[in-house]
Amino acid sequence: TNAYATDAQIKVHDLVILEDDKEFFPPYDGGPVIRQDTLDQYPELEEVLNLLKGQITETEMQELNAQVDVEGLKEDDVAHDFLVKKGLIE
Repeated sequence: TNAYATDAQIKVHDLVILEDDKEFFPPYDGGPVIRQDTLDQYPELEEVLNLLKGQITETEMQELNAQVDVEGLKEDDVAHDFLVKKGLIE
């Protein structure tokens, strides 16, 4: 199947991601994106957003996506629970 490494269907159907030993596909690592005018208004957001660096694995993202796509949970609730679990918010 054609899927992103974080697709919920990987977890749901117990699929195996093949190694891209030829490096055909570029990495699709996530990163914070914010409007410059927002950052200018709230400069403290840069430090806060950078706290997310390295906090989530592909497997964790698959699980979170499955909670939304398969279990029907709200994105906001899933994200909130994840951030609490990681100790980033209370």
